[in-house]
Amino acid sequence: MNFSKLFCLGLCLLLNPKCHAQWVNVGPGGDALSGVSFRSPTDGWVCGANGALFHTRDGGTTWQGVNAGFQTAGPRSHLISVTTLYLYDVQVLAQQPDSILPTQVFYSERNGLDFKPAVTGGTATSDFAQMSFHTYKLGLLVGAGGAFRFSRAQGQAWNQVPSGTLNDLWAADSPDGVTYFLVGSKGTLRKGSQYEPVSKALNSGTFARLTGVWFVDVNQGYVVGDGGTARRTIDGGLTWTPMPVNTTVNLNAVRFLDANTGFIVGDLGTLLLTTDGGKSWKPEASNTFETLTAISATDDGLNTWIVGGNGTVLKRGAVVPLASRGLTLAPQWEAYPNPFTTSLTLTFPAGARVITGEVALLDQLGRTVLEQSLALGTTSTAQISLLLPASLAPGVYTLRLALPGQLVINRRLVHLP
Repeated sequence: MNFSKLFCLGLCLLLNPKCHAQWVNVGPGGDALSGVSFRSPTDGWVCGANGALFHTRDGGTTWQGVNAGFQTAGPRSHLISVTTLYLYDVQVLAQQPDSILPTQVFYSERNGLDFKPAVTGGTATSDFAQMSFHTYKLGLLVGAGGAFRFSRAQGQAWNQVPSGTLNDLWAADSPDGVTYFLVGSKGTLRKGSQYEPVSKALNSGTFARLTGVWFVDVNQGYVVGDGGTARRTIDGGLTWTPMPVNTTVNLNAVRFLDANTGFIVGDLGTLLLTTDGGKSWKPEASNTFETLTAISATDDGLNTWIVGGNGTVLKRGAVVPLASRGLTLAPQWEAYPNPFTTSLTLTFPAGARVITGEVALLDQLGRTVLEQSLALGTTSTAQISLLLPASLAPGVYTLRLALPGQLVINRRLVHLP
């Protein structure tokens, strides 16, 4: 689609109220936004140019500007990415032109109060372009000249890792907290694992700059980039198939809600939807010509947000009933005994159904000492026994439960000798 057709289509959508259906702009306005993260349908953060950092507790109806202490004014100051992992944890990737560090991660454990600088491993300073957490297990930082860091400490500390390339990296994703994918300039595409010293190069089939990547799982993935580049894989990146997006504008981000439903956003208000896993795409009325840069969604796929130029925050409800998510979340759960010694059990109420979930036990320094996947039935009260390490030291621990579609919940537990 050429620019004149796109302009006419966009003008029609703007002037026809019947087209103003799914997406509503609930943004604070002002500076261009490049990062968005919602931990629930109501609680979310956005960030962007000139140190813009906003927090909402009502789904975007109202926004509160946050002075985190590390923002600097001016056209070169930019808050690039924001993530919210747990109930009160917030991480921000900030560009600081007057600092010896071109970009740095800051984190808060108090819902945006008392931000602290993260510990970034390695001796070299790097100019990072994106921070991402697909799951709480693994955070990824990528940037200029192949710069790469990962975090298994919820963004509070980062390890320097060789990416295997000197090309600029623009985006990264890890669907399972172990395997990760890096994309960047000149069609760069690399696949790695936390257990491998260097990632492996994959053939993306394009030399276009790749700016967005999302993997539903370690096999099904999507990349987007300049000039309408959009490709998908079902074999972990070994082969890639072009997707029919029917546009030549630069595409900036891709996000899937489940195996079938996903969005792509790009320049000139471009917003595309698929409900068949990327085999076909159709345009959605964004009602804006602003550049759209990033996407966030709740785990249940019922709420999606997109940010872009001029303080734009687009909000949308459910696309279609997501059959693959036909589940009732467990509203209550308990861990017993507390204090515990040699065993620990989780209980869920009768009728609770969770297809997937994860539980982790963290020590007082935030280090993960146990991780376990779980699945529940629907017929009776579910009980799950955790396999505790034999060498678990006495002390205070945090039990962290992550279930689809609800906040990550913590329980404080005491382990006795």
